[in-house]
Amino acid sequence: MPSPTTSFDGLHFTETCTGGQCGQGHPPDPNGDVGPTYYIETINVAIGIYNKSTGARVAGFTFDDFMSQGAFGNLCDADNFGDPVVVYDSFHDRWGITDFAFQLDNKGNVVNPPGSYQCFAVSRSGNPVSGGWNFYSLHLTDALHAWGGVHLLRDLKGLYDFEPGKQEWASRMAGLLIEARDAASAARQAGESALDAAVLEDLVSRYRALAAAGLAANLYRRTVTAKDARRLARRFLSFEDLILRLATRPDLDIFSNNEAERTIRPVKVQQRSSSGSWRTLDGPAEFAIIQSCLSTAAKWGISTLDDLRDLFSGNA
Repeated sequence: MPSPTTSFDGLHFTETCTGGQCGQGHPPDPNGDVGPTYYIETINVAIGIYNKSTGARVAGFTFDDFMSQGAFGNLCDADNFGDPVVVYDSFHDRWGITDFAFQLDNKGNVVNPPGSYQCFAVSRSGNPVSGGWNFYSLHLTDALHAWGGVHLLRDLKGLYDFEPGKQEWASRMAGLLIEARDAASAARQAGESALDAAVLEDLVSRYRALAAAGLAANLYRRTVTAKDARRLARRFLSFEDLILRLATRPDLDIFSNNEAERTIRPVKVQQRSSSGSWRTLDGPAEFAIIQSCLSTAAKWGISTLDDLRDLFSGNA
């Protein structure tokens, strides 16, 4: 694999952005895209704009500070919550940035009303620093939120691998999440919309006990690892409903909640392998049709070869 032509540090958790500290969430969910002059990185919950040639940060905002320019009159002004995405449109030389905004109650549930908002910003030119932005929002009143288990497994594994002798709860919690995932998958394949009541009760009971044990084991330890462990244990305690959504709603395949990102990723990979742009407008249109068919076929358990054969013979 060839070496990168340039590399530089992105946003740090404690770095200062306009509006406050850049990092405000774990995991940081970094995302980025590159244009002719700039690289833009988004994290939970901030935006960094860099000169791609020098690596110098030329602008940095918290999402609340950035989105408040849109004067939405809704949660996008001051309650941005993360999962950001940034995309550079090489056809029109524009940048697009989006994240969601909502409020949580003391049990980690989304307060509804008002529900959730998806917040969007689209640059008015190819210059994201001084060219100006247009802002939009989409109100989602019936969205069902879940915390993807894959992200949590990564955090639990990192904690346990660093201190296995004192973070046994993390290993056991990871095992419980995988057990819940498998139980949900079995129920879904059997056409069931809910787990057996006794199975679900056992999962919830052990989940609460492990989260409480993780907090108790690290409560009075004054190390960096213990601090991370307390934060992670408190996350499990505070966001039980979101994290266990995979078990309470087994009809939804949400252990990994990045389906939309996985679907669009091949399009971006193909674009970048073609020197950063598509050569004609017909190219992405045809690629999108093929990718859509393959994605749908995979969801229905249809062979990729059979799907492509039907597509090119006009039977799809």
